[in-house]
Amino acid sequence: MNTFLKKLLAFVLIASAGLLVVECAARLMKIPHISHHDIVAKSQTLLPQVDSNTIVFLGDSRVEWGVKPIDVRRELNDQEPLTVINMALPGSNGLDAMTYLKQNDVHPKLMVLGLSGNIGRWNNHELDRLQYTKANAFFAKLKYRLVNSLFIADRSIINFYRHGTPLFKSHTYDDWGGVIVTENGDYTERKKYQVRNYTGFRKSLSTNRLERYIHQVNKLIQHFKENGPTRVLGLYMPVCPTLYEIETLDDELNSIRVDRLLDLHGLYDDQPDESTYFYDCSHLAHKQSSVFSVELAKMLRSELGLAME
Repeated sequence: MNTFLKKLLAFVLIASAGLLVVECAARLMKIPHISHHDIVAKSQTLLPQVDSNTIVFLGDSRVEWGVKPIDVRRELNDQEPLTVINMALPGSNGLDAMTYLKQNDVHPKLMVLGLSGNIGRWNNHELDRLQYTKANAFFAKLKYRLVNSLFIADRSIINFYRHGTPLFKSHTYDDWGGVIVTENGDYTERKKYQVRNYTGFRKSLSTNRLERYIHQVNKLIQHFKENGPTRVLGLYMPVCPTLYEIETLDDELNSIRVDRLLDLHGLYDDQPDESTYFYDCSHLAHKQSSVFSVELAKMLRSELGLAME
């Protein structure tokens, strides 16, 4: 073995040992993992499954956490054949998923688009530019598992020292895009974090950016209406009153030309303990999201009847 190969082997061994030491030290110190969203693997697996017999949910993490496809499907068990897919993603405005469906001439039976006062500032994840293959889906799932399993594969240690203990410990996905989130710490702290975030979001929201989003989404909605049969609904998820007062943009949202807007933001306003209903003032808690999903499915029955005419 020549000198170069010996040095290379020594470097690999030393680097591997160093990474192993960091991994073991982080575990011994019980540093909590950051809770990672599964964006690419979820999209690679589920978006190509959308077809003309699908109810597809789009939007941001409020929809992703708050709508359980399994519960919606169970409540609609007399509507055959029918699949329910939650393609909402954190920080998503839904435009990329809608563009992908348009490009591939896919017209779901029902499209439910999550809307809120912050929707105009969200970006998307360029789902319309991904290459959807079994190999890409496999490697995306593998990468997600590594990031969630190993400290050295994510930024948990860095973020722990920068920001302290994370607000959420885990995301557990089902086969249809629903997710169970395990919270961490105190509800009051999680609420403060979201109120601070959304106050900043509202102040930084550009009128031009919001108008551009409304123009783009209306063009896509018009496509699905004209080339359907797809009914497009808007959905304002329940939030706590404090947050709604910060982010409300009623006039702007009413200019989005959905077939019907299900404005459910105040569904739980009269409840005495909002921590029973919300993770953090912005997202429905796990148990309540199942209850909400059943109620939402009942509201969708009439829409499905119209979509089948």
